[in-house]
Amino acid sequence: MTTFADLIAPFSEAEFFAEYYGKKPLHIQRPEADVSGILSWDSFNDALEQAPFWTDQSLRIAFNNHPAPPESFCTPVETLEGHTINRADPARVKALVGVGATLVANRIHEVSPGVRRAAKAIQERTQAAIAANVYCSFKGVQAFQSHYDIHDVFVVQVEGEKTWNIWTGREDRPVSHVGPGEAGAAYLMRQRGALMWQIRMRPGDVLYLPRGQYHDALAEDGATLHVTFSISPLTGFVLFDMLKEEARHDALFRDYIPSHDVDNGGAMRAHLERLADRIREIAASPLIAEEIAGKQREKRIGLAEYGLPETRPPHFYAVAGIACEMSRRDAGYVLVGPGGDIALGAAHRAVDWLLRQRQFSEEELIARFPQAAPDHLRQLLGTLESRGYVERAALPGRA
Repeated sequence: MTTFADLIAPFSEAEFFAEYYGKKPLHIQRPEADVSGILSWDSFNDALEQAPFWTDQSLRIAFNNHPAPPESFCTPVETLEGHTINRADPARVKALVGVGATLVANRIHEVSPGVRRAAKAIQERTQAAIAANVYCSFKGVQAFQSHYDIHDVFVVQVEGEKTWNIWTGREDRPVSHVGPGEAGAAYLMRQRGALMWQIRMRPGDVLYLPRGQYHDALAEDGATLHVTFSISPLTGFVLFDMLKEEARHDALFRDYIPSHDVDNGGAMRAHLERLADRIREIAASPLIAEEIAGKQREKRIGLAEYGLPETRPPHFYAVAGIACEMSRRDAGYVLVGPGGDIALGAAHRAVDWLLRQRQFSEEELIARFPQAAPDHLRQLLGTLESRGYVERAALPGRA
């Protein structure tokens, strides 16, 4: 499964996004699928053996809907820098797993190449933040009661079998979880509704759940291993922070709001209407659209492949120091200087940074500013070079 199309086959991308994405669950049965390239018992154990990564923040243990306290499976360890972290103790983890507790390995895509490749494929198609967690469960012990998630999920069964209950209840586009305790548990049981599906997940199977869909799972026969990919696209809430930042550049928002006691509040209401009109103009501007696209690009997942000992010399540039300035407009940021304006789009932070350097490399620029598309940055470098802002430079120390 190296592409999103592989993940949802035999369903097409067009069918999935039209009929299921954000709408309803989908169970894809694939008894012949080989998912060992994503994860297996061997590669899961290899990931767990990267001891420094597993702390009370990245590893959780649960038993019958009760989380194990970190002190029951972690040991305080002092790092070389003098910081103390609660690192998971393999022996204590194994002791809890031995009585049937479920092991939850969070963010495993950061230490497992196979899971990372699958997460990258999902991210590239959805433009969402992706996180991958692994659930290692054992026969007859339910780790979590019926609940909903605040993000869409893809579940890939990689080892063993697990029974999933999908309930009719679904929260309406939730952005927060129910609080812990008896009241929260009672709420979940009331809201889950009637049993809609009972699904037997076997190795190779994929289950898609839209956010808010109530579900629970139980391993009924031996040990089982599945990977859950959480999908968290941007929501409209991102606009509020962006509007606040953009409003700082607008004199209308820096004006005082007229007193309600003047003109029976007429002047105040008129001012609020002007602010509302301006908010709409900013929200609908190309500038905001490009900024949101940049925030989506920031979620990109790289494969972290070094490929050593092979190396490639970076492409260095020297900055000429030509006088110029960055101008913010509703149509987007532009660089104003000799030879005319240069539209920057989501690369305005990258250009602001590079113009303050003496030298920089194309590779560092692309790595530092993931909100700009790499091809756009390369094209922009060509424009800056043709206008004399930058010029090719020899590798440091090799001139």
